[in-house]
Parts: sequence; C-alpha cells; structure tokens
Amino acid sequence: MPSLEQTIEQATAALVGLEPQAADFAALVARQHEASVEARRLEGDNRRIADTGRDIRTKLGMLNQDGEPEDVRCPLCGTELGADTRVHLEQA
Repeated sequence: MPSLEQTIEQATAALVGLEPQAADFAALVARQHEASVEARRLEGDNRRIADTGRDIRTKLGMLNQDGEPEDVRCPLCGTELGADTRVHLEQA
C-alpha cells in the first residue's frame, strides 16, 4: 500500500501534467465566448440590414405605383416627383 507521501507526490505529478490541458481549456472557453459575442453582433447587424431592406422595398413600391410618372409623389413628403427625380431615387 502506497504511503500518504507517495500518493501526494503522484497526485501532484498528475496535476502538473494537467496544467497545459487546463490552459488549453481556458483558451477554448475564451474563444467560444468571443465567437458567441460576435455571432450575437452579426445577428443584430443582419436584423438591421433586413429591416432597412424592407423599408427600401416599401418606399420603392410607393414610387413604382401604377400610373404616369408625372403623377408620382414622394412617399415621405408628398411632393410631386418628376421622371428624373423618380429615376434618381430608384437608383440611390
């Protein structure tokens, strides 16, 4: 039966052998956290871009209503838009 001192020495040696693995684990946890934060940021960016796209499509839909180009009005202020202004806004 090993003595208490031998058991302590074996346990200490085993712990020293685990230190690199513990450091690797800590680094992996940090990388996972960074990736999670980045994913949340990108999801937020994606939602904002989708919202902006919907807004733009809605406004372009208002400009592209059936009718003569002379009858088109600005969807924001209601002023009459000429054909050149309408084309400019559609391309912007």
